[in-house]
Amino acid sequence: MTGPNGSQSRPPVVPATIRVRDEGADLPHTSSPVLPGLAHLTRALAGAAHLPGTPGVLVTLDPTLKADAVAGVDACTHTPRIILGTDLLHQENPDQLTMVVAHEIAHHVLDHDAEPGARVWSTLTSALFLLSLGALFLAAPRWIVVAATDAALAVHLIGRLAATRASRRQELAADAHAVRLLDAIGRNGRATLTACLATLPAASRWHRLIGWMLDSHPSPAMRLRHLATDHR
Repeated sequence: MTGPNGSQSRPPVVPATIRVRDEGADLPHTSSPVLPGLAHLTRALAGAAHLPGTPGVLVTLDPTLKADAVAGVDACTHTPRIILGTDLLHQENPDQLTMVVAHEIAHHVLDHDAEPGARVWSTLTSALFLLSLGALFLAAPRWIVVAATDAALAVHLIGRLAATRASRRQELAADAHAVRLLDAIGRNGRATLTACLATLPAASRWHRLIGWMLDSHPSPAMRLRHLATDHR
């Protein structure tokens, strides 16, 4: 944000407050009776999380996310931000919203990257593709062009697998920390997460066999197994 003299300024954010706004225009959800409870829940979880150096948490509603959520950082204030799909305000099980908010705050606490390691692998892949194009332009032997292209494709695939594996580990770690945050505010975190996961659709057979390797999120069954073995 820019001040009157052209300098960069940031609006003050009251400590331990929660602001909720809609991304879409004229959405009816801003008057939802769920919002006061959402603000109270987020304040309690942010307090339990002891987020370092952060004056608050900004909760944004986005109808395009439907029943999903994303953790991020506000561009102007650098405040931790949780973007919630508006469908989450109308779930039959209120624990679903509770678990999602705790899970996204856990991502902030654990300082998770939205795309872990993606930049390194992308840079390496681009360099190899440029090498193959350069070899082609310089009329290098065909085997050099083919080798460079194959190497770029291999690095891209390895990078994708490494990134999705890191993302799945982040999701499992966020689950575990969300359970501890809920326990800290007097909720039964393990029971809440178990109940929420039980409502999710099971993974397809293809996903169970090989598709899970390309998925950035673990299946409900995988999350339940990790929850059962996490005793911290």
